[in-house]
Amino acid sequence: MLRPILDWFWETTGATAVPCSSAVGTLHDAFVQTADSSSISVYNGSDVGVGQSWQSGSAPSVVSGACFRLDRVGSPSGTYTVGIRAHSGTYGTSSVPTGSDLVTSAEVDVSTISQTVADYWHALGGWTPTASTNYVLTIDGTNVTGDGSNYLAVIVETGAEATHGGNQSAITSSWAAAATQDMAFKVYYRSGGGGATSNNRQRGYAAMVVRGFRIFLPLLFGAM
Repeated sequence: MLRPILDWFWETTGATAVPCSSAVGTLHDAFVQTADSSSISVYNGSDVGVGQSWQSGSAPSVVSGACFRLDRVGSPSGTYTVGIRAHSGTYGTSSVPTGSDLVTSAEVDVSTISQTVADYWHALGGWTPTASTNYVLTIDGTNVTGDGSNYLAVIVETGAEATHGGNQSAITSSWAAAATQDMAFKVYYRSGGGGATSNNRQRGYAAMVVRGFRIFLPLLFGAM
């Protein structure tokens, strides 16, 4: 006699990318490009992550999220996340992230990134940085499958146009700083106390397998 099998899991396709116009909160720090830019190819097999150092300021509030300028080249698959990590090195010249994420976004389906350059919002709720402290924003592409023609492109500025006080970094097997490069990014704070920090609802899926058939059920999380 066949018996039903229940198999609950988060579907690896992840959430749909959200434009930066949906950002919640007050802009705290940013590097907005004004000149021609370059990009870093992110996928599992090349650079699996990139980072950008920034400073919390003297009176930080709860971080609501961050925006990055991204592009999809070809047809990579899988998901990426955005996080914030502690800082190591000299700020602005050898900044690299250290340790695990202090806060992490929902997984984002890389296939929902446009094939034209655009800014995307990533909610990072419920975490408050320490005053006057250096941190590193990260994009983790460990779960992005691609190759030299199919990847997530993270937009950066190089040389004299890279005028932010921090610096960009990247990881293949270990983190390495790029003293004369900056990622295009924005960090947002919100006023008030802790708790969820965004009205952007990310969508995941659970699946139930009954005799080999998957039934997908939408699950919503984030602030309502």
